[in-house]
Amino acid sequence: TPLHIAISISDITSARILLEAGINVNATDSTATTALHLASWSGNVEMISLLASHGANLEAVDNENRTPLHGALSS
Repeated sequence: TPLHIAISISDITSARILLEAGINVNATDSTATTALHLASWSGNVEMISLLASHGANLEAVDNENRTPLHGALSS
């Protein structure tokens, strides 16, 4: 999704614009990865905070049964 792309390139401005425009913060890609998973895996605390403040599911599980917390712990 556009949000996944913004997270992947650490573009907080674009992520904020997308979220304020109403993009689904919990949308997943083909592996059930959310934007919060990506932000957690990169250790981007500012992005994690932004996503959480827009209602990101902190307990979302991807296809490998990992939550964003798993990513945060491994980054």
